[in-house]
Amino acid sequence: MTDYAKKRGWVLGPSNYYSFRGRQQKAEDPPIPSTELATQVIEYARQLEMIV
Repeated sequence: MTDYAKKRGWVLGPSNYYSFRGRQQKAEDPPIPSTELATQVIEYARQLEMIV
C-alpha cells in the first residue's frame, strides 16, 4: 500500500490516514449560473405539472 500511495503522491499523516494533497483544483473554474439554473428548473417543473 505504501508503494501505491507514493506513486499517487499521497501523504501518510501521524494518525495513519492518507492525505490527498498532490492534486490541486483549477482556480479558473467558471461560477455556476445559479439564477439561470433556477429559472430552467422552475420552467421544467411547470411543464411537468401540466403533463400530470
